Amino acid sequence: LDILPGNRVAHLTLARAALGLGDLVTAEKHYEIGLAIRIDDPGAMIFLAGIKLDLGKIEEAERLCRRLVEVEPKSAQWSVTLATVLTRAGKDAEATSQLLHALSLDPNHADARLRAAALLVRAGERQAALTLIEEGVRRLSNDPRLLARLAWLLATSTDERLRDGPRALDLAQQAVATDPSYPASHEALAAAQAETGDLATAIATLERAMTDQTISLGISMRDRWTEHLQWLGSGSPMRE
Repeated sequence: LDILPGNRVAHLTLARAALGLGDLVTAEKHYEIGLAIRIDDPGAMIFLAGIKLDLGKIEEAERLCRRLVEVEPKSAQWSVTLATVLTRAGKDAEATSQLLHALSLDPNHADARLRAAALLVRAGERQAALTLIEEGVRRLSNDPRLLARLAWLLATSTDERLRDGPRALDLAQQAVATDPSYPASHEALAAAQAETGDLATAIATLERAMTDQTISLGISMRDRWTEHLQWLGSGSPMRE
């Protein structure tokens, strides 16, 4: 860069190196310079948007992601990325629209489907969330994330018309068999066991999974499961 300050590749390489070292400010600066040289570079935009998010510059990250979608409007992944930023900005309705748009471009995008369903549940639209995940399971019948999510919805919905304990149990068992290390499968299995009246087995399922070294639990999930155990211990099934 001392020799040729306008060398775009050098700016982007320096930005990646700075990012690898955790120097977000330097990485931000050189990604911005690289984008000023070539304004339609999706790779630089996505990295810079991530840096902006980490720096708490949510509005700037949102503008970058909107540009990204404009540059490649047929990319489902960029719509998912924009939805992530919109969710951080508290714009759940628009985030849901972006995720549904991503699914119109790629119906097999499981992550978009799971995120959209989560936002729909948060908005109280449980039937819509259930329908969305049902379709995902029809398309990707061996995806443990979709199997576990559908089982969870069927076991825990606060709308009793949507609950189906026996089917939730079958789906959760499939999810565990497909990927025994996926934590949400065990959580869904415990919820289904509780919904079918077997609270003791539900408690045992969670306790066993919490001590299984092949299952990686983050702090937030471990805390969540501890709350589940307290709830089950009081004699109540799990609800969302």
